[in-house]
Amino acid sequence: MSSTEIIVGLVAAAVMVAVSAGIAAGETALTRMSRARAEGLAANGTPGAAALVDVLGDRQSTLSPLLLLRLMCHLGAATLVAAIVVDRLSTTWLFGVLAAEVAA
Repeated sequence: MSSTEIIVGLVAAAVMVAVSAGIAAGETALTRMSRARAEGLAANGTPGAAALVDVLGDRQSTLSPLLLLRLMCHLGAATLVAAIVVDRLSTTWLFGVLAAEVAA
């Protein structure tokens, strides 16, 4: 693996972690927002509040794909970093240890 491939892999892993953090923030916001508060915002004419009421009406169908995407980002980043570490150390036993650690 060349230095360029390593840098691209690490940047991709960092992007995945950043995307995962944004998704986690969105999940938290949807979880913490009450339907009554969203309806109050809609009654006041706040832009986008009607869409928020619709999303909050069926949280599970919104949160489940977000959770799946967040987990895919975590696993992708961990796999990229593990592959780079294994390539740099040139030891195959370490891959098993890293995979077990990520799975835990």
